[in-house]
Amino acid sequence: MPTEGTFSAVSTGRHHTCAIRTGGMIECWGDNRLGQSDPPEGEYVAVSAGHGHSCAIRTDGTIACWGGGPEGLLYPPDGEYVAVSAGHEHNCALRIDGDIQCWGSFYATGLLPPGGHFTAVATSGSHACALRKGGTVQCWSPMGSEEIDAPGGRFEAIAVGDHLTCGVRPDGRIECFDYAGTPRFEGVFEGHFRSVSLGRANHCGLHADGTVECWGQWPFADAGYVHAPEGRFAAVDAGADHSCGLRVEGTIECWGRPIGAEVLPPGGEFSAVAAGTRHSCGLRPSGQVECWGHNHSSQVDAPPGEFAAVSAGGNQTCGLRVDGSIDCWGADYDLQSVEGVWRFNSIPDDEYTAVAAGAHHACALTVEGWTTCWAAEFHGRDSMVLRWPGETPGDIAVGTDYACGLRIDGSILCWGNRAAVMEDPPTGQFTAISAGRIHACALRIDGTVACWGPDSGGRTVAPEGQFRSVSVGSSHSCGLRVDGTVECWGPDDLEERLDTPDGQFAAVASGGAHTCGLRSDGTIECWGTMRPPPDGVIMTS
Repeated sequence: MPTEGTFSAVSTGRHHTCAIRTGGMIECWGDNRLGQSDPPEGEYVAVSAGHGHSCAIRTDGTIACWGGGPEGLLYPPDGEYVAVSAGHEHNCALRIDGDIQCWGSFYATGLLPPGGHFTAVATSGSHACALRKGGTVQCWSPMGSEEIDAPGGRFEAIAVGDHLTCGVRPDGRIECFDYAGTPRFEGVFEGHFRSVSLGRANHCGLHADGTVECWGQWPFADAGYVHAPEGRFAAVDAGADHSCGLRVEGTIECWGRPIGAEVLPPGGEFSAVAAGTRHSCGLRPSGQVECWGHNHSSQVDAPPGEFAAVSAGGNQTCGLRVDGSIDCWGADYDLQSVEGVWRFNSIPDDEYTAVAAGAHHACALTVEGWTTCWAAEFHGRDSMVLRWPGETPGDIAVGTDYACGLRIDGSILCWGNRAAVMEDPPTGQFTAISAGRIHACALRIDGTVACWGPDSGGRTVAPEGQFRSVSVGSSHSCGLRVDGTVECWGPDDLEERLDTPDGQFAAVASGGAHTCGLRSDGTIECWGTMRPPPDGVIMTS
């Protein structure tokens, strides 16, 4: 009998992961904008997660693919297969007779594999490699079947990344090489390995004793993507910016970017909620801030203390303390470490009444009604967002390279680098405003919502009726109706972001590819194109 909650295989893709349950069913989590985390029903023996799609081998040896991508990518050839590797715009699979077949976009015409019989195949966005029965490696490029130089001798396992290939020698050494066959990462790995896996810039190897060792380059090494957990594993796989290992007892542990964590809020009671690009935060009734989701810039690591409000942006979070001071954390510009917590050192000392965090900037209102803005990332320091026009807003919102506020008379004022948003805001009186990546929305005094900016699929077409509040995300918006229900709008291809849960809410916050709502009982519920990990999967930072 399979152990409940256990797995037999795991594969990491660009921003999603798929795994096979011990009983043969596939479960996927993470990004699902293209349907790559919606596997078909059935029993499977192997799975491979690619860029925006996935492929798996059924128990009868046939292949099923799902997700999105160029024409032909999701239509595997007939036949019986023993292994499959999903790349960026192409896939390759190993037939039961040892032949290799590749398919997908125009890459497939160039990914004509060499003849002969093989025991393993691996592919990525740039090339493919295979192991012959004698253990030698043969690699080729998608551009005209050009063969890539590979070192001679025997290998036991092979892995392919972007312009990089690594293999495990019979003595357990990992040997890596580029297109020209030039050795890479010499001396980085020591010991005896069973397998190796290559991500975007985070790579992992499985030691013979079952422990995992990872390596990489900035910013992945500094962000914790290469800090593998302790313990014994049966397999390991590295994705674009995260890795997952299958433990010997059948559970899965992942590290790096917490795929799908944006929609996994902690339990308990909250009094407010805020959603950023890839993370979210909630304010406890005690005033404590708690955040979850992507944490590569420490934007989830909230400092202790009592806050009155919280705002989540791109790679930063800002909170308004009860004494009127502001603390921000995350991002990568103008920071200093205070007792081990990274905080901004460019926020002017003052007493504030509100704060808004955007993609690259943050702005705040002083008790005297003045506006202060600062850069949260290096490339935002010269932005027009920092050049406040000098008028006094009564509310403030920060988007991507622009900001908007409500004047004392309720009219809208915008400034920054987004001409399409700034040049034509709606007229009239408003009570609240929210800014996203390239569009903004505001709540009129009669409760209706007006949105502006590039329309592009309906993101500025707000539904009719009265609302209590409005929140703008990257490409969608959501409003809290007067009856407590939530309605979201935007491009039709964002169906999962727009499909709101039933029931009543007290507040709503739209993020990058997700939305979080504060229920009337104080609990938080999140939804969107990100799928949460299933039972049996542990995520560590």
